[in-house]
Amino acid sequence: MKQTLSLALVTACLCVLAAGCIFSPAKKKDDDGGTTAYPRLDNPQKVLSALQQAYGNRDSVEYEKLYDVSYIGTSTDFSNPDPDTQVSTFRKADELSHIGVLQHSTTISSVKLDLGPNTTWARLPSDDPSRPEWAQIQISQGSWYIDILDGRDEYLVQSSNSTLTFTFAPTVVAPADTLWKIIRWNEIHQPA
Repeated sequence: MKQTLSLALVTACLCVLAAGCIFSPAKKKDDDGGTTAYPRLDNPQKVLSALQQAYGNRDSVEYEKLYDVSYIGTSTDFSNPDPDTQVSTFRKADELSHIGVLQHSTTISSVKLDLGPNTTWARLPSDDPSRPEWAQIQISQGSWYIDILDGRDEYLVQSSNSTLTFTFAPTVVAPADTLWKIIRWNEIHQPA
């Protein structure tokens, strides 16, 4: 039996199960026997590449590096008829708990975050006049899925009718050397 669940429901359940634990899996081996390399976070597009890679690998150590300490994520689900529960808010600790649960679950068979081709990730200026140094990338056809096999039941958690807006904050680490982190992630899910 296959069931479809919402992101907010799955994230809430996984966060409760995690109880705030952060774990890092062993690095996956590449075809040459070396460990998987993550991109340097020197532009917002590379941060999104690293996000897809760390999420798919369920790598909490690399995943943690992607988020600013002031990170706030929101998920708005307009397919939910109850306006009091349409919006969920997440902090960095929630994201880290979520990835920790994914990493240690014995029932999750695969995880994939697909944000579409990186050639479509156009960097936009900040929409916050008080933070002109920030940058944004908006993804209209982003999708992700988590396939959970649990005994005889299969739960497919997916989203494909969403607009994702990632906002990035820069940190100057040396002259002419800037690293970026996700400071906002807003997801708006429309009914199918």
